[in-house]
Amino acid sequence: MKNNRMSTSRSSTGVLNMRLFRKADCNQSCCPVALLLPLLLLLLLLCLPARATLDKEQIEAGLEQLAKNTALSESRKTGLTNQLATILKGLQQVEEFERQTADYRESTSQLPDQIRQIEQKTKRLERHPPNTDLTINDNEPIEKIEQRLADTISQQTTLETQLSRLQEQLTARQNRPQQIRQQLSSLPRFDLSPRFRYPGVSPETKQDLGNTIKRWQSELQTRLVESQTLALEAELAHNPVLLDFINAEIDLLQHRLEIGRGQIVSLEKTLANRRVKDADEFRKKAVKAEQNIANKTPIITNLATKNLSLSNELRNIAEKLAKVNQHGQSVSETIQHLRDDFSATRKKIEVAGLSQAMGQVLLEDRRRIAAISLNNWLKLTSEQRLSEIGLKRIQYEEERRSLRNVAGIISQMTKNTPQSAEVDKELHSLLENRKTILDRVIASEQKHLRALGNLDYSVRELVSLMEKYQDFITKHLLWVKSSQAVNIELLSQTPEQLVELLSLSRLHLLAGDLRQILVTNSLATGIGIVALLVLVSKRKVLISALSASARPLKRLTTDSFNYTLRALLLSVVLASPLPLTITLFALAIQSSIRASHLLTDIGAILPPVALQLFFVQLIRQSCRSDGLLRVHFKWTGTTVDQIKLAMDKLLYLFIPAMLLSLILLGYDFGTLSGALPHLSFLVTMVLSSYCLLSTLLKQRETKAARSDTRSTGKLFSTALGYFFLFTPLLFGLAGLAGYLYTVGTLCLKIMDTFGLVIVLILIHQLVIRWLTLASRQLAYKNALERRAAARQKAQESSAEASATDSLLEVEEPKIDIDAVSKGAKELLNTGLAVGGAIGFWLIWADILPAFSILDEFTLWHYTRIEDGREIDHAVSLFNLGLSVFIITVTFIAAKRLPALLEFMLLPYMKNNQGGLYTTRTLLGYLIVAIGFLVVLNRMGASWTQLQWLAAALSVGIGFGLQEIVANFISGLIILFERPIRVGDVVTVGDTDGVVTRIKIRATTIRNWDHKELLVPNKEFITSRLLNWTLSDQTTRLIITAGVAYGSDVEKAMTIMARLAQDHPQVLPDPAPTVYFESLGDNALIITLRAFVAKNENRMSTLSELHLAIYNALNEAEIPISYPQRDVHLDTTQPLDIRVNPGYKSEPGNLMVQASPEPGHQ
Repeated sequence: MKNNRMSTSRSSTGVLNMRLFRKADCNQSCCPVALLLPLLLLLLLLCLPARATLDKEQIEAGLEQLAKNTALSESRKTGLTNQLATILKGLQQVEEFERQTADYRESTSQLPDQIRQIEQKTKRLERHPPNTDLTINDNEPIEKIEQRLADTISQQTTLETQLSRLQEQLTARQNRPQQIRQQLSSLPRFDLSPRFRYPGVSPETKQDLGNTIKRWQSELQTRLVESQTLALEAELAHNPVLLDFINAEIDLLQHRLEIGRGQIVSLEKTLANRRVKDADEFRKKAVKAEQNIANKTPIITNLATKNLSLSNELRNIAEKLAKVNQHGQSVSETIQHLRDDFSATRKKIEVAGLSQAMGQVLLEDRRRIAAISLNNWLKLTSEQRLSEIGLKRIQYEEERRSLRNVAGIISQMTKNTPQSAEVDKELHSLLENRKTILDRVIASEQKHLRALGNLDYSVRELVSLMEKYQDFITKHLLWVKSSQAVNIELLSQTPEQLVELLSLSRLHLLAGDLRQILVTNSLATGIGIVALLVLVSKRKVLISALSASARPLKRLTTDSFNYTLRALLLSVVLASPLPLTITLFALAIQSSIRASHLLTDIGAILPPVALQLFFVQLIRQSCRSDGLLRVHFKWTGTTVDQIKLAMDKLLYLFIPAMLLSLILLGYDFGTLSGALPHLSFLVTMVLSSYCLLSTLLKQRETKAARSDTRSTGKLFSTALGYFFLFTPLLFGLAGLAGYLYTVGTLCLKIMDTFGLVIVLILIHQLVIRWLTLASRQLAYKNALERRAAARQKAQESSAEASATDSLLEVEEPKIDIDAVSKGAKELLNTGLAVGGAIGFWLIWADILPAFSILDEFTLWHYTRIEDGREIDHAVSLFNLGLSVFIITVTFIAAKRLPALLEFMLLPYMKNNQGGLYTTRTLLGYLIVAIGFLVVLNRMGASWTQLQWLAAALSVGIGFGLQEIVANFISGLIILFERPIRVGDVVTVGDTDGVVTRIKIRATTIRNWDHKELLVPNKEFITSRLLNWTLSDQTTRLIITAGVAYGSDVEKAMTIMARLAQDHPQVLPDPAPTVYFESLGDNALIITLRAFVAKNENRMSTLSELHLAIYNALNEAEIPISYPQRDVHLDTTQPLDIRVNPGYKSEPGNLMVQASPEPGHQ
């Protein structure tokens, strides 16, 4: 290695000298002195000190010097030792790079010869391919043929593994040049000339080992960059030769695999024939044995018949095994072809990119994958079939074990018959023959099971490959043009497409196919026609039944949820005839083998259109005057009329246009090109926008007629309306641009989503209807029970029962949707949200892989340390979209899941509403925090990057946001420590009220006037707070009564104590107390102190006790005193009394008006 470096230095010096000499030769004619200049420069170069190259010996010397140095501390020695160890690892890395460089250069020089040798082998195989039809001697045992087949399959598996490994290497090597260039561009730049490198350890610097290590580190960094650069450049130069070598090996392996497949087919065919031949021989022997013993005893005859049946079973197993092997070979060939197509398609996209031609290729691949039928293979490998074969094999094995003792079996069979040596000999021969046949049957069944297992594995592999290929096609096909964009030339050729579509030959062929389908499926067609005729003929009866199911809903006593279910069923039946006809016709087309391509495409398009037609018809039938929406769901008549009008337009305009457009999109015009599919799709989208526009205008007119000036949600609804209005037009323009497959696929998915929304709305309204009806019926039942109890009480206490009946007339409770249980509605909404999400996923799942192409659009990069190494990660447009989706799901979950949890915990925490609210709020905070952490992680943020932002926020909080943060922290303290809870009665300052909500910044308190006060959370933590219901809701009542002087005070106290003790809301413990409080100015003050259990009973109990005390004291003739005042008149002058005739006083009142004093006018 040192010699290599020295030779490199000398070669560099030689090149420099030759350049100087050449320059001198060029200038020697100008100046003779210039001849001495190169010699002088050469002498100067020779006088320069030689550079000491950093190597392991120097590092080891540094380690020895460091160990002998006693002046350094242990920590300093440890640090320097670690630095030297790092330098040693770096030198090893340099050596590895140099070794790689040498290997790449050596391999580059040797690979061309190896490539030529491999190509020669491949050419020999092409010119003289070995015979795949192997000739096998008829007398060769079947076991040897099976062993030969197993060896060939093993060799084939090894070759396939090698081929797979080489293809992976080929893919990696094809991407390697770009990676090498990126690595080269990311390497640091240094001046690698020798005069800028640090020298080695000189005698003057040996004592300063720290500076020497720094110089070594710098030298190591330079050499690492230099050696890695050389290694990468050598690998870059070596890569084309290596690609040629890999491609040559792949070609050779593919030829060998093709030969091996032919040999396997030949061996399996020979083996299957030999098995059938052997089974036939056993059968012939069994038949001959049966013929020979036709007149023998029944025991021998039965046994011979069983042997014949078993030999027939052996032949059947051999035939089944041959078919399974053929199916396995077909599946293997399909997998190989599909894998080759997949690889070729990927290479085409990598080389040519996404283009219109590539879109056609992907569409053709998609059709070819869809044409692969797995039904026969799946039937062969079904669990039931495998279980049946396994059970038979077990039965055969049990029978074979029972034949071990042939003599015992013969004696058992002949115990009731006369002994005969000839009979025993015949039985013995038949039983031995049966043992041989059983051995063959068991072995064949075992091979049959193994073959089915291999077939099942191959089918699963094929399904997995098809799914991967489908995902790959979907990923790229949605973003590529499937046809040419519309232009003048394309428009001019449109009439030719129309002529081709409506040609008599085409229509005649279509009519012939339809006639053939109807004849082939005559029974199913007849049943379908009869069913449709019955539905159509009974239409009036169904409509009458629908009206009849609406009449009992007018009164609660006759109402039932069964009528709603009956109305739903009748609406479904009324909406079914036309969609059912289309669906049956599509199934007939799909089951036909001889249908043309046009008819096959129509059969594939009709089912989704029929489904959308069914939903539209269902809504139209539900909009009847006595249908679901008006009578059962109580929707307003204006809304129902608008929905009916929109559905009519969809039925008569949009759906026929969509059906025609989908047929034209899938129609193969051959060599004709035109804009007929584009124009038909554009017309369909324009009609869709027209339907939406008319609906929006009608809704706006309705709001204007109602003078609806509410602005809540107006902007959102307007934006949503314009979005749905212009989206079809954008789809139409995209279709004109050539993205017909894209917009067609999205339209079908949107139509399916429309059906899902209809189903969810129906389920929601049905459940709400059931809950509302149940609550009304329960309220009515309670009212009846109260009336019966009141009537019984009135009959017992008074003879005026009729008056009581008239006062207690029961009224049916009105429909109040808001009265439905809040928890049940939350559970319903959450369940529908989950069901809607699942349905949305099932509808859009097959095109979701297309959005993974957004992962190729990188927004920014970030680095993250993993396993001690810095790994570069990219944040793509897909990550951004996924983050937005996660945020949306987070907010929905933060709203729905806590409410659902509150509903689930409500039965266990009925008396702890504050705890429920705390749990719900904290769970919402936790969900939001987790969601934002996940989003930050997806976007590449980490704590090391966020800590500076946190520090900046801390400074900002300290200056401007401290109050907001203080309220937030106080809110968390309130939720954890719970000094107040939702439902507590508190006093803050001069405000009393009930806590209704605890939010992040403030808490809402509703006072007794139902005014809501927002109190910052900080006030509850830092200020004085009176919580009347913190640990105990028991509260004290103080009632003060003043009786007149001279009254019986003891009697008054006894009355007040008795009234408090008799009141049901007053607690017996602590018992109520009555005190003679004081001798007042105008009354004797008596005070009653009593306790109630709940604060909500405080005011009612206080009022009832006041009323009871007032009435009881009046009945006891104890006067309640009132304030007395003495009025003194000024008698120093006469009173001026005037009578005002214009004043009309009440009878018994006299108006006295004193004249003002002089000067007081």
